[in-house]
Amino acid sequence: MASPQDQNPVLDDDVPMDALIALLHQKYPFNSQYTTASEKAATKTAILEECVKFNMRPYYEMICDAFGWPIDQKLVESMNATNEKKVTDLDAAIKDAQENLGDTEVREALLAKCDFFARIGDIDACIEFNEECGKKTIAVGPRLDLCFQRIRLGISFSSNEVAAKGIQDAHRLIKDGDWERRNRLQVYEGLYHVFIRDFKKGSQLLLDSLSTFAATELLNFKQFIFITVISALVT
Repeated sequence: MASPQDQNPVLDDDVPMDALIALLHQKYPFNSQYTTASEKAATKTAILEECVKFNMRPYYEMICDAFGWPIDQKLVESMNATNEKKVTDLDAAIKDAQENLGDTEVREALLAKCDFFARIGDIDACIEFNEECGKKTIAVGPRLDLCFQRIRLGISFSSNEVAAKGIQDAHRLIKDGDWERRNRLQVYEGLYHVFIRDFKKGSQLLLDSLSTFAATELLNFKQFIFITVISALVT
């Protein structure tokens, strides 16, 4: 992964890096023996500021537990209150769509709640509503996007089971998908195999994606090249 200083340069046509993936990149220094104390302090500040800014209560508690940081209970209570109000608003929008609008609006309302849970780092709730959205989605492209979201969640939280299930579901749909999403799936799957230390399969998938790279929600091209080269070298 990259340092916080080099995590997300975005070209004009690129998709911004997924927020949870960006935090995964920022977490990396804490697992590196080459990171200085001042770099770790700066990264901790950046992560906590992100959690506070977006009321990421589930993620905040998870990251504090993982790194032994003290939990601010007053902050947790404030986040909970804000998030509960947001959920109430989202539920009202879903109810209105179900009672007064059509399936498209119901799906969009469910997706908004799904994306909200992703943004605050609530993996279980996000997956629940992701699957609910899938039941309301007919078009292959949006269904694949839901699979991609689950894969990103699995990668972000080091849940191999969630990521693998997302990849498996995407493969069932990809034959009817567009080329851009096929290329993205190749990068997603390649990174997944690198993370589970299947470097041979991962590096091959990444190498095959060199000329068609299109997954800046996961990493920028410089990071993609670095991971591709390193994974190829260790096979």
